[in-house]
This record gives sequence, structure tokens and C-alpha cells, in this order.
Amino acid sequence: MLKQYHNIPSPNIEDENEAKPFSLIMTDRVRRNLVFDRWRNFMFDRKELGPGMVLFKNYLTHMGQVDIVNICQKWAMGPGGFYRPSNRSGAKLRLHMMCFGRLWDPVTQYEKSYRSDGSAPPPLPYEFISLAENAIEDAQLHMNLLPPMLPDICVANFYSYDDRLGLHQDCDEHVDGLDRGLPVVFVSIGYSANSCMVILEMKTS
Repeated sequence: MLKQYHNIPSPNIEDENEAKPFSLIMTDRVRRNLVFDRWRNFMFDRKELGPGMVLFKNYLTHMGQVDIVNICQKWAMGPGGFYRPSNRSGAKLRLHMMCFGRLWDPVTQYEKSYRSDGSAPPPLPYEFISLAENAIEDAQLHMNLLPPMLPDICVANFYSYDDRLGLHQDCDEHVDGLDRGLPVVFVSIGYSANSCMVILEMKTS
């Protein structure tokens, strides 16, 4: 899951007609897109599930999925890698989790920068940033009001055969991001799984 928590201004859209100094050094965006071009399938299925919610099936190539697993495995073996978090009652969740970019925890939320073992989350890989940016741009082709998002956190969950995560609501996000309607990108790879997403309607009296 990739999302933006900090109040980061949306990137300015460059004017292609404006003269720019020539540089032999690739920009970060160009470098990220070169990687993502190997990850995205040319043909994938798209289904709109509800207002502001779209599902892409077969979006990533087999190579892209393997790359994602390898990137997570690389960082999972060191400090800040996968661990089994607890909920507010102290019970362990039935999954393993790690964060990239910044720390989120079911109990402390975004309040702390380090886990209880003193480890900090590893940096957010530029490949994951590109994945989020390109997925949102593909969604914007059919959803004009969807705003851009520059992720600063990725929460990676690993589920074994018997693991699961119950229905819950993510409500720890920065108020500015909620007001702007910043999107969240979910990526699921591996075995088939059942996922449930519910759209809550705000009632006013």
C-alpha cells in the first residue's frame, strides 16, 4: 500500500514548450519510468468498483512482480524488516509487516520514527514511487478528478497461507491529504486472496 502522509505540494506540470538547459543526467522521474516500463503489461483489465475506486488486473508483468518481491526481501533481512505487529489490545496480528519511507504502526500510528527495537524504516525505493505515480496516471485517464500523489510511505504486508487481516478503516492520514482526496495505491501479488472494500457514505442532518 503506497500513500502520501506529509503535506507535500503536488508537483508542478512542466511546460514542454519552455526552453530548458540540456543535461546528460537523467531526472529521477525518467529513471523511475525506465524501470516501470519493464513492469507494466501493455494489456490489462480495468474495472471501476465505485466512486473513486478502480481495479487493475494483470497490471504488472511477471518480471515486475519478481522485482517487487526481491526488493522487499533485500530490506526485510536487515533492521526495520518484517515483524508481527500488535493491536491496541496487545494481540499479535496475523500477518508480517514492514514500512518504507516512514513508520506506521497500528498502535502508535505515525507518532514515532523508530520501532520498539530501535530500528528505522528503510528508504522508499524509487521503483515503488514510479509504480504509484504510473498507476494513478493510468487511473486518471478514466477518472479526471483524481489528484496526483507523491508517496512518502509504503506499508508492505506479508501473509502466509493461514494469515489474514480483518475489515478495518484507515483513519490515521494527514487532514490535508484527506481534504485533497489523495489516492491510495494497493498492490497485491502472489496467491489469490479475497479482499473487501466498503464505500462509506457521509450522512448529514
